[in-house]
Amino acid sequence: MNKNSIGYRILNLRKKKQLTQRELAVKVNVTEATMSRYENNLREPKGEIINRIARALHTTTDYLLGRSNHSIPLREPKDHKSINVDLDTIIEKLEEVDGLEYHGELMDDQTKRIILKTLKHTRDIAEDMHKNKIMQNK
Repeated sequence: MNKNSIGYRILNLRKKKQLTQRELAVKVNVTEATMSRYENNLREPKGEIINRIARALHTTTDYLLGRSNHSIPLREPKDHKSINVDLDTIIEKLEEVDGLEYHGELMDDQTKRIILKTLKHTRDIAEDMHKNKIMQNK
């Protein structure tokens, strides 16, 4: 089976998440037989189903469609209360990815550049505030 096919990617992520085909089918609201057809590349899911599969597997539609090799999204699933990530790491990851999604829609390059510029500016402000705090405590 082609490792870049949508079926292979669904199957591989489902197994990593230790979900049965039935469990994934229930999460996506399709039949187990339909999920089997997707995984075996006998049928290709339509747009909304791809979105549901991506959400259920905590991945991106770009990964499922073979447009990205990053299977883990930049944001944590909603069931996590908090994450501790360095802002520089987030910026680096955003610079590496080909596409950036918001509500399942691919952003254009200009929007991505604006977001990166804003994050870098925010990082610089936070760094200045941190330096000022250290200077005040001396």
